[in-house]
Amino acid sequence: FLAGLLLDAARFPLLYNLLASLLKVGILVGYLRFIGRLPEIKRFFMYHGAEHKAIHAFEKGLPLTVENVMAQPRFHPRCGTTFLAFVIVVSVLVYSLIPAPQVLWWRLLARVLFLPVVAALAFELLYFSARHEDPLSRLLRELGFRFQALTVAEPTPEMAEVAIRSAEAALGKRVVA
Repeated sequence: FLAGLLLDAARFPLLYNLLASLLKVGILVGYLRFIGRLPEIKRFFMYHGAEHKAIHAFEKGLPLTVENVMAQPRFHPRCGTTFLAFVIVVSVLVYSLIPAPQVLWWRLLARVLFLPVVAALAFELLYFSARHEDPLSRLLRELGFRFQALTVAEPTPEMAEVAIRSAEAALGKRVVA
């Protein structure tokens, strides 16, 4: 809405989508920073970090012990938070290619119809960047990690233990002797 007050979407689709996305990202970042200070949410973000650490240890083939889990990085290249960041970036590009009709319901319908395309492209970017070491992949991962810094905190050893038990439940087996 605010972007529409500043720019004509039909005449400047790329700038409009860029401005609209920057406003959305600004609101989202502000919201995440605010709620991240609440004790319950901070604790939730710490469990998110424990989950990432447990996944790293599992993917490296390490025994899932508290020591091994706590030694892993808290950011993960295939995190849902990174996916969200990629959805935002891809949506700017995709929606900029779609002519912006003046009728609001038509513009909303176009966005809904193209959402699967945006999500699919973002998903492919996520997996591509996680599996390659070229400069573009490293840049994409860094973007994702910076966004994850809003939703992932360093866990306690007790939280790592919970993440280990959760991994075992998800795998249907005990992964530590």
